[in-house]
Amino acid sequence: MTVYFTRLKKDTLIYGIGTVAGNAVGFFLLPIYTRLFSPIEYGAIEMLAVLGNMIGLMISMGLDSAQSYYFMKTKKEGIEKQAEIISSIFQWRIITSIIALFLALFLVPIFNKHLFNNTNHSVLLYAAVFSSIIFGQITTQAIDVLRLIFRPWPFIIMTISKVSLGALTAITLIYIFDMGILGYFLGAMTGALLIGIISWWNIRPYLNINKLHINIWPIILKFGLPLVPVSFGMYVITSADRWFLAKLTDEHQLAIYAVAAKLSLIILLVVKAFRMAWWPIALDAMHKGEGNDLVRMIAKVYLVGATTMLIILTALTPILIFILVPDTYNEAIPLVGIMSWYGLGYGFALISSIGIWMAEKTYLSGIVVIIVALLNVIFNSMLVPKYGAIGAAISTAISAIIWQICILLISEKLWKINYPIKQFGGILVIGLIYTSIVTTLYIDNNYSYQYITSISVISIILIILVGLNSEIRNYLKKSKMNKTNYFI
Repeated sequence: MTVYFTRLKKDTLIYGIGTVAGNAVGFFLLPIYTRLFSPIEYGAIEMLAVLGNMIGLMISMGLDSAQSYYFMKTKKEGIEKQAEIISSIFQWRIITSIIALFLALFLVPIFNKHLFNNTNHSVLLYAAVFSSIIFGQITTQAIDVLRLIFRPWPFIIMTISKVSLGALTAITLIYIFDMGILGYFLGAMTGALLIGIISWWNIRPYLNINKLHINIWPIILKFGLPLVPVSFGMYVITSADRWFLAKLTDEHQLAIYAVAAKLSLIILLVVKAFRMAWWPIALDAMHKGEGNDLVRMIAKVYLVGATTMLIILTALTPILIFILVPDTYNEAIPLVGIMSWYGLGYGFALISSIGIWMAEKTYLSGIVVIIVALLNVIFNSMLVPKYGAIGAAISTAISAIIWQICILLISEKLWKINYPIKQFGGILVIGLIYTSIVTTLYIDNNYSYQYITSISVISIILIILVGLNSEIRNYLKKSKMNKTNYFI
């Protein structure tokens, strides 16, 4: 099992550098963007990005998973066969992107009326928003091929360069040419386009566009389309809060929420790196009959580590807000701890669902996600009108927790891992109590450093004791035996 731990740490570090560094650029630009834009403008940017992601969902159609699966499946058949898979997905995305773009631009008046309270955002702005998403998806496809052919450093460089170049271009257009929100999305579009060209050039042996690979489309769509409901459900879980805030409140509340989301992204970034490294290791261990012990251990370590991170981030939120953004965003302080629960659940999903995959009943994950998405809509419709951004954050957090509990119980039923459910429940209860207490203090504008630090330290100690009590007992037992042997 030590071999798997070593590999997991190494792969998490490698992919973490690219994933974290790429997204960290956006995090560190938070002080700049929140000063270049008013809260109303920043809220509009958030809603436009959420709208653009919906277009991206229509284009993706589960083909990123299809690419990984068939790329590895056809490996023995050589580069030419792999190139057919990559090229067919590339061509499908180009064609569907053009159709989706024209359809979306046709709906611009509806977007302006129902999402922006009749604000007259131009067709050019929407074109920039949707184009940035389209180019981003096409570029991401090429970058992901670098990962599949085990070229981690080009993968890291391209990932970071895409975000960095986009941000640099955006700031130039905003600050020097006074292009405002349009400059923000033109910058993102430019970065994605240029890095996309470079990335596709780097993997050009895997791109064959001399002919239209229509014959491959039924194969990749048969694999990808069943994943669309899951992707749509995840989109609802992560975006319904913004839709309800945009419709029932105003851009200011949306901007507050967007700032809190950027800070809670700290946990999500680490989690994404873990997910990329964990999944192939987990499947390899499970198929070799060594997986149950590994999964149980990683589950406990993950929950202890991720919940500890959540506590530390929640405790440091007032300091981060005061340093990074203007005072007009102080209302974001109570939101960060609540919103971080989604990131924790997102990472745990690839641990808790292992039994579903081993039992080859992955459709159950889709059913659970769809049900949780519907619950998320119901929670938002109940809480956002009364509590605004706080209600939206609670809705997403509750949905994430319900999602993980359901997946864990179903997975355990299908494939017995013997998860320590009571320990998991103890960690969950401690984390939720901590979040509730500290969030209440923040809502009351109570930022007592000594009080919050004390609560945080006590909560972390309790989580470690509950989550790793058997490991601690074994360690103490071995230490005692070693001392006894020494004196003998």
